[in-house]
Amino acid sequence: MPESDERKEDEDVTVVNDDSFLAIGGRKGHVMEIIHGNVLQLFRSFRWKAIPRCTGRYTCRDHEQVSHLTPLQMLQHIQSASSADGSPAKLRFDATEWKSWMLKLPGKTDELWVVPLDSANQTGIITYVKTKEVQDHVPERIATDPADTLNSKCYVHTLNTVSGFRRKLAALGLRVNELSIEMA
Repeated sequence: MPESDERKEDEDVTVVNDDSFLAIGGRKGHVMEIIHGNVLQLFRSFRWKAIPRCTGRYTCRDHEQVSHLTPLQMLQHIQSASSADGSPAKLRFDATEWKSWMLKLPGKTDELWVVPLDSANQTGIITYVKTKEVQDHVPERIATDPADTLNSKCYVHTLNTVSGFRRKLAALGLRVNELSIEMA
């Protein structure tokens, strides 16, 4: 019988826990879902907050820790953390084997990075790549040349379960099947 674990800090996520699955959702417009495998490992590796009225979609609350990491680097971080403490790697496959798509949607300023977490493209990470110009350590009085600035990227990661992944991608105008993700 799985034990219940209500998280006080995350009132929008109901958790029923055992080692092989987790039941999440049930609040803030989310349906209750069972997660397992790579989605479960990613969910356990960071703190996530349900996106209100957007079932199956969660944003990473550990933004300071992961905003400088691409989605693949975030997955490598999980892989190396589980290997460093002597435990077996918990993700299903090595980060070099992850499929990923970097997309630039028409009319949008942010790039979109999509990484499915299963072989059928039913769950995954959708990352919004925010770009901002920053000065390259040049004092303000000297930094008049546009060549003195560089683009700094910030990654806003969302974890998407079966109920949220394909639905969100379709809403963004993308077509998803077991083999690919492409513009509709």
